[in-house]
Amino acid sequence: ATVHFLVRSGRPVLTATAVPATRTVATRVRSVTGWCVSNWSVFAVLVLGLWTTNRHVLSFDGAMNAQVSQSLAAGRGYARHFGESVLFPGEIQTSGPILVVGAVLLAVFGTSNLVLQLPSILAMTGLAAAAASALRGRFSNVVVLLIVLSLPDLLQFGFNGYGEIAVAALEIVAIVLASRAAASGRRSQFVVAAAVAGLAIVTKTVAVAVVLPLCVMWWHARRSSVGGRRSALVLVASFLAVPIAWEVYRLATFRSFH
Repeated sequence: ATVHFLVRSGRPVLTATAVPATRTVATRVRSVTGWCVSNWSVFAVLVLGLWTTNRHVLSFDGAMNAQVSQSLAAGRGYARHFGESVLFPGEIQTSGPILVVGAVLLAVFGTSNLVLQLPSILAMTGLAAAAASALRGRFSNVVVLLIVLSLPDLLQFGFNGYGEIAVAALEIVAIVLASRAAASGRRSQFVVAAAVAGLAIVTKTVAVAVVLPLCVMWWHARRSSVGGRRSALVLVASFLAVPIAWEVYRLATFRSFH
């Protein structure tokens, strides 16, 4: 607060004006540190991923995904070069974000088993973070860690270059954001949720399953600022933005409809 001395009727009067509090760097560091301590399962999954992938190489399917990332990093476009170079190969069933992340990592750090596995490690860590955000309670971290350790073949297919975990992480993020938007009436969260859902569908088409719960939550919140016809149009535009951008990129690559 700012203190002022005023003179009223010949007498000094002490007044104070409140100054809005600003978040300092130290405050933000404490906030991030508190989140890290409260969600220790996320870092446990990160360590588990580093330990697991250090003992394995990419699967065959994961290696083909990595070839697309290598092609993007080398400026050869979205192609695999196993046997022959093919643009947008149909056998590559994981698209978009995770392969672009892999291309950036390869361009910056070069090729190594750790770098090739890093997109999968980040996806699994993101899944744990999304689950920890969705689950609240004293034992939420234990539940997240038990889920990762106990689900059949999750460690095998979660790492080694597959894209399923990246899709699951994006879907959970979209659902968490949409549920919070439905509860709070904040349209911006719903717009981000729709964009994340579009990103998931670009990654793997099977992610279209997330559309149904998002529609149910929007219908539940239709009477708030989240609902309404205009809001629905904004959400649809946000949802379609990433898939349309991806198809435009594909069209530009082939220079024709393909």
